[in-house]
Amino acid sequence: MINANDFKTNGKTINAQKLTERKELQVPLIITDVREEKLNDKNKLTLVFGGVQDTLVLNQTNLKVMIDAKGPDASKWITSTVTLTLIPSRYNGQPVQSVFISKVN
Repeated sequence: MINANDFKTNGKTINAQKLTERKELQVPLIITDVREEKLNDKNKLTLVFGGVQDTLVLNQTNLKVMIDAKGPDASKWITSTVTLTLIPSRYNGQPVQSVFISKVN
């Protein structure tokens, strides 16, 4: 049996629907903290933003964007500004919209 509850996030993560609906996520966001979280038995980095309750769990694509822009020391990412956008992608073979870090300052 596959337990669907194992795939739930904490409800406070930025996803495509939130990015589309919430104006405060559609502006440059300042990183105030970088946290390590365990999701489904995997360690993930999560970005915390000033003035926004939601966080962004970094997938491999967004992790590479941050490393390329700011280096591998995640503590040095704090105070950086990121802009989020939606890009078409595939999940389990289905077309979806994914949150992508399109700009880092």
